[in-house]
Amino acid sequence: MENDFLLPYKIKTIKQEKKLKPVYTEEELKVLLRKPNFEDGFAEWRGWLVINLLMGTGVRAGTAVRIKMTDVDLRANRIYTRHNKNGEIYSLIMGKRLKKAIMSFLTQAAVEGAEYLITSVSGEQMTTSGLYQAIEKYNIGRGVTKKSLHLFRHTFSSMWAKNGGDAITLQNILGHSDIRTTIGYINLYAPASEYSRLVKLNPLEKFGK
Repeated sequence: MENDFLLPYKIKTIKQEKKLKPVYTEEELKVLLRKPNFEDGFAEWRGWLVINLLMGTGVRAGTAVRIKMTDVDLRANRIYTRHNKNGEIYSLIMGKRLKKAIMSFLTQAAVEGAEYLITSVSGEQMTTSGLYQAIEKYNIGRGVTKKSLHLFRHTFSSMWAKNGGDAITLQNILGHSDIRTTIGYINLYAPASEYSRLVKLNPLEKFGK
């Protein structure tokens, strides 16, 4: 502020306290990951595939809808994502369960000749908003009230931390440019078993009681 009485000064804003982000529960995930029946329609199979993809890779919805059929390498067990938030190309590991889900979808419900993995029933590439609406219907149809697509990314990260995963690997998977974002998940969701390891590494503990 500058006038006849006060010298210029800067006002620092108070940072808001970060809140614990909600996630899908294991019970909800079991419901959403239950494999469709053979006679179920295309939308049901697509929804099941999307949940497997999001929980198997942690990718953003905007990245998921841009994955082409040629980006899925079943032999090398890799999925290549070329349209990430930071513009980088990533090679993601395709776990056994995700690979099995993709193969089942390709066999049972994929639109023949489609360029993209996730499409409309007519084989056209889906938009992020279109995918959100599709997953909203899928979740509600299975009795799950949560419907956020990005919530699957938070859930992937929290479960990674709970399983004892490290921040560096998680950062590479999620494509975070700032590791502080990734460390937030580790700090919040690290398993109780980490306590004994961290205590052992703590320099103060070396000096006894």
